[in-house]
Order: sequence, then structure tokens, then C-alpha cells
Amino acid sequence: MDNADLQYEAPSSANPWADLGVLGGLGQDAPFEEWSGDQEKAISAVMEFLRDPVRKSMSLGGVAGSGKSALIPWIASSQGGVGENGAGPVAVCAYTGKAVVVLRRRGIQHAQTLHSFLYNHVGTPKPGGGVKWTWQEKPAESFRGVRLAVVDEASMVGPEMHRMLSSLPFKVLYVGDHFQLPPIGDGALNLMAKPDFRMEEVLRQRADSPVVSLATAARMDGAIPLGSFGESRHTRAWNAEEAFLNHDVVLVWTNRERLGANLLARELRGLPAGQPVEDDRMLVRANCREKNIFNGQMVYLVNDGVWMPDGSCKCRWVDEIVHDDPVAGMYGEPEEAKCSVGLSREELQRVRDLEMEWQAYLSSRNRRGTVRRIPMPKAPKPPFEAHLDWGYAVTVHSAQGSGWPSVAVVVNDGLKHFDWYRRWLYTAITRASERVTIYSGSQAAAALAKAADR
Repeated sequence: MDNADLQYEAPSSANPWADLGVLGGLGQDAPFEEWSGDQEKAISAVMEFLRDPVRKSMSLGGVAGSGKSALIPWIASSQGGVGENGAGPVAVCAYTGKAVVVLRRRGIQHAQTLHSFLYNHVGTPKPGGGVKWTWQEKPAESFRGVRLAVVDEASMVGPEMHRMLSSLPFKVLYVGDHFQLPPIGDGALNLMAKPDFRMEEVLRQRADSPVVSLATAARMDGAIPLGSFGESRHTRAWNAEEAFLNHDVVLVWTNRERLGANLLARELRGLPAGQPVEDDRMLVRANCREKNIFNGQMVYLVNDGVWMPDGSCKCRWVDEIVHDDPVAGMYGEPEEAKCSVGLSREELQRVRDLEMEWQAYLSSRNRRGTVRRIPMPKAPKPPFEAHLDWGYAVTVHSAQGSGWPSVAVVVNDGLKHFDWYRRWLYTAITRASERVTIYSGSQAAAALAKAADR
């Protein structure tokens, strides 16, 4: 990498958006009159990193309202701009399609998902007809023109993607919120655990936002007074119809609460119990690269699910972005697969373990030479190609990396005894872009638990 090609222009504190001509792409965000002290320090830290011939990566953390995401268009433009299809000199990526849409509305037209940046979606003909789709790592020469990759929502980046990014011949700037909950799982990678630079000053332009104000209160001491805050509010009076029908999603603590909440949500909508139907919102439970879906993604069914004799349900869907905003959507063609629907966490883990056993066995059979073949698993191969669950309510951990205009949060009183409660509440509140309703006390959690035990 030739670091002499990485150009640096000192930031102007007056009308920084106008300086780089990205004002028209900001969407709902208003331009800043000037950078804050934290923003100027962050820019200086990033430019120092870019000039360093040795450092390969940097992490930039910022709390809600600090203006960290507003720096991304400026940094990208100051380094030559974002090329189409990852052609460089700067690539701007995010893990989820929703986060990419936000970046595009900030003026980064060619922002893309990490999967599309790092992998090719390759189709090969099946012997009996049709096409099998797989994700294959792009060769290093595909990134020849890239000098800097900016990765937003970096807490979602897992070990495999981090390994690939670290092996490629360009610098990587990881941007995220260091106060959010850490990722879950034994192999989870938390790039925001100790960011190289932290932004914790809430901008005055953002401080008046009720959502940002509530998130700041959650972050500072975890105590939010009862009452209304603009269109947002905190109440102890549980109202199921209001929660499920007047919000885009309901966020909960436990999987048991999630199960009860989804049962109530579908019941209030008049949907048949246990039967996926057209326009049902579903949550993807596990990565399935062949079908272009990933854990935590929301999809909408385009027709009723059809139960098969082997216990799977044939479902056809489109991504949530395409359903809600076809113009902004990136994946317009429906996908179809034989799915599990609504497995418990324990059952899903058992099925996934068995799928891995079968994958290892089949891979060993396809190898040539003297490699020892793995014995065939004793249990039958699961019939599923993908794993879905109802998506009207999700746990806060599963909601990381996603966001909705209107969010309801059910706060179980048992949460307040944990030392990570403030991070949990903060993460839940910051999933909302416009308004949030917090239901605390025993009434809401008890109602969801009762529904789950039916």
C-alpha cells in the first residue's frame, strides 16, 4: 500500500457537510453547523492512522448522538470517494442491509453489505435442474483499487470476516457503538470492546431528540423517569394492542418472553397459530449463504408457507428492506427454501449440530486421496435449508445491528440486578430512530410469560 496516496485535508469547522458536497444525500439528518470537539479529535485520530505506514486497522467508538456516523461520508470523500462495486479508493460497508440503507441516505451511494464486498454470490447448475447459490471469497486482486475500507456497525463483524479483512492489502476503519451489548457466543468477536478512540460527547443537535435523551439516561445511570418525552414514553401500564399494533417491533429480554410476545402479536393480527402466511414477518435464526440470508435478518413471506411430509415448511420471502422500501432495497428477487419454523433454542442447536455433522461427513466423501473419511452420522440428515421464526418480537441481543422507526421495549424487573442492565436498556432504546415506548414493571413481562406457557 502506498500511504502517500492517502490524502489528508484539514477539516473545516464551518459547514463541514457543505465543504464536501454531501448535504443533499443526508436524508433525514440536518447538517452540522460545525464539528464538535469530539468529532474534530476523532478526525485527527483517523487521519493520523491513515498516515501511519504500519498500522493496518483502527476502531472508532461513539455513543448514540455523538455524531460518529456523520464522520463516515466526510472521511470517505476526503480519501477519494467510494467507488462502485467496491472499486475504491474507499469502500464503505456494514453488516446488515438496513445499516447500508442508512449509509446511502447519508450520501454514500455505493455503500454495500460486508458480504457483497468480501464475497461473490455464485450460481452453479444443479444436475436435476435449477441453480445452487453459494458465497465464495473474492480473490485479493478484486480489491486492487481499494486503499481504505470503512466498516460501520462493526460490533456485528465476526471472526471469519475479521480474518478476511485483516488479510487484504488495505487499511480498515471499524466504526461502532462501544456501549452496546457485546456480541454473544463463545466465538464472538467484540471489536468495540476497547476502541482506539471513543466519542462520548452528545451533540447539541442530537441532545433534543427524546430517543437520544432516553438512551443517554440509560447509559449514565439506567434510571428513566415515568412519563412522556415527546412521542416517546415510559409507563408501567401494559397495553398489548398498543405495543404490538402501534410499533414496528417489540424488544424483550428472554427467549421465553420472545415466544409469548410473538404468539400474542400474531393472535392480535388474526393470524393462524403455527401457520406461516403471506406477509408474515420472519426472523432468520442462522446463516444460510446458499439462500442469501443471515442470522438476525428480517424477511417477509410472499405467499403462505407449505408444510412438507418431512416436517419442513416451504417458504418464499423477500428481505425486510425490499418489503418496506423497494426503491432502497438491494435484494429484490424472492428466495425459497425448506425451513424450520419456531424451533426452541435448544432444538435449533441440536439440529444445527447435526447439520454440521452431515456437512463434515459429505465433505469427507468428496475428498480424493487417502484422507480418512468421517463416519456417517447415526441420526437422519435434517430436511431444512434455512431456519426461521416469527419476527414481531425479538430479544435485544438479536436486534443488534437493526433498527426501526418505532420500538416497544419490555423491561423485566429482574434485569435491573445485572451489571450489564444499562447496556441492555441503552441497546434497546437505540434500536428506535423516531420513538420508543418502555413498558417496565411485572405486568408486561408476566403477560408475555403467560402467553408462552399456553
